Amino acid sequence: MKRAVTAELLDTDSGTPAEVANSLGDLRRINRWFGGISTTQAMIEHVADQVNQKSFSLLEVAAGSGDVPILAARRLRARGIELEITLLDRVASHLKGTIATNGSSTNRAVVGDASRASFSRR
Repeated sequence: MKRAVTAELLDTDSGTPAEVANSLGDLRRINRWFGGISTTQAMIEHVADQVNQKSFSLLEVAAGSGDVPILAARRLRARGIELEITLLDRVASHLKGTIATNGSSTNRAVVGDASRASFSRR
């Protein structure tokens, strides 16, 4: 069987608001069930140990609702590691409500095309 490349619902603007919300919910469940949050947390802890640092900035590309970095940041905060999170997604509605849910970590949401974005640490 030959693979057929098909655009994903969240990569196009073809879905209804309910379909988009359901798709983002599916991604949240997948990341919880299959370790996306735990894997992110473990990678950041590893880097923190290697560079002996407790504060990082993190850019999440194709962030969707930002659940992975936000939940990882909560877990890491309990271990004394702080994340400054920037969520980047091509559709504003995917990012809706993400800033308020992160607690004390500094973060921001950016709508744009990742292939055209320019970020620098200040």
